[in-house]
Amino acid sequence: MGKFGDILLVSDFDRTLTNKEDEIPQANLDAIADFMREGGAFTVATGQSVEAHGKRYNRVPMNAPCIVFNGSVLYDFERKEALDITELPPDAGKLAEELAASFPKCLVTVQTLDAEYIVSPCETKEQKLLAAVFGRMARKGEHPGEKEPWLKLGVCLLSERDMAMLEAGVGEKARGEQPQKDAGTGEQRDFFRDIDPEVDRGLTEIETWISERFPGEYTVVRPLPMILEIQTAGTSKGIAARHLAQRLGRNTLVCVGDALNDVSMLEEADIAYVAGDGDVSLRDGRYRIAADSAQGVVASVIRDLDRGYAGS
Repeated sequence: MGKFGDILLVSDFDRTLTNKEDEIPQANLDAIADFMREGGAFTVATGQSVEAHGKRYNRVPMNAPCIVFNGSVLYDFERKEALDITELPPDAGKLAEELAASFPKCLVTVQTLDAEYIVSPCETKEQKLLAAVFGRMARKGEHPGEKEPWLKLGVCLLSERDMAMLEAGVGEKARGEQPQKDAGTGEQRDFFRDIDPEVDRGLTEIETWISERFPGEYTVVRPLPMILEIQTAGTSKGIAARHLAQRLGRNTLVCVGDALNDVSMLEEADIAYVAGDGDVSLRDGRYRIAADSAQGVVASVIRDLDRGYAGS
């Protein structure tokens, strides 16, 4: 069976498996191949949709189904088949419409298995700009309807400063996850790491609003400083990872991530690692610290397991 025959290793994709330039270090690819040759099961857990992750699925070797939509779907890309789906509650349409109406500066979207749709009417300046930049996958003006299962709602909010940067043409670069200079101050801004107090307050208000209007129905995570993702209560990367480990007959679940939407699987794991340059709030001693994303996070995890931590 090999020395890793009892392990399922689940990795986040962006800035865990990849570096900041969206490249996968060769060290990760080599280590994963060795890990699987020694009997290990490896897969990815991502907040991305089937469509989005499908475009990059072949970039890394895997021998287990993928966890997508932050745990709402277990998907076999080899067979092009959803093995398990957790839909949003029946009142998700009401939630989406009320969110769009109550928070007009936000962009509200809904994801189905095959597409993403903009729910917001895109009548305000903020919604139009956000739709142009972050809603690039959405089918504007369309609605999934009752026959297409809803899996996840998204809410995007930016500060006045970041909106000005996007208007100045920084948006295309921001989507590439590169730090950018504030046009007014010259300050380096990383849309995907830096927390803006204005945005933090706004998203916290929305989280509170959801919990009060729809108590106990939804799980809300913040994968990026400007985005909330809303799913059925009890749905998470962690729960999906444990179910997959049980499905594969693996007794040791090892998880590695870098952001707040990875917390559920880090908490669920038997052994958990955080990227060395991951969210600072996760590097507080609760989890093992792996290498930085540029050096090969997953490769360092596998080296650590090889030194005898597996099953400890």
